Amino acid sequence: MLISPNNRPLGRSWALYPGYTAATEAVGALRTGFGEIKVSPSLANDQGQWNWRIDLRGEPVAGATRSYLRIRECAYNLECFLTAVPVARVVAGARAVRGGRWRGGDAAKALR
Repeated sequence: MLISPNNRPLGRSWALYPGYTAATEAVGALRTGFGEIKVSPSLANDQGQWNWRIDLRGEPVAGATRSYLRIRECAYNLECFLTAVPVARVVAGARAVRGGRWRGGDAAKALR
């Protein structure tokens, strides 16, 4: 998940990874192929809400963390994600959410 400096989620991986190493390799692949990404805004549901997805070489790699009521909100949040990807700092270790609270350390341990 890509988080803004104020801890607001900007976007998340399309896939789940078995560990920290695989996840950081996926971040590296996204950054390396950044010039090749294709962006797909779309209707999220029958309520008319919007979301976005990013494909790299024909495979989905990232998406919105939520849906948006207006397409301009969707576009703005997509732009925030795209601006952050090349410069975001990758933190050591992983964080997991359980019961609505952040827990530091290894995600697998936090979920036990």
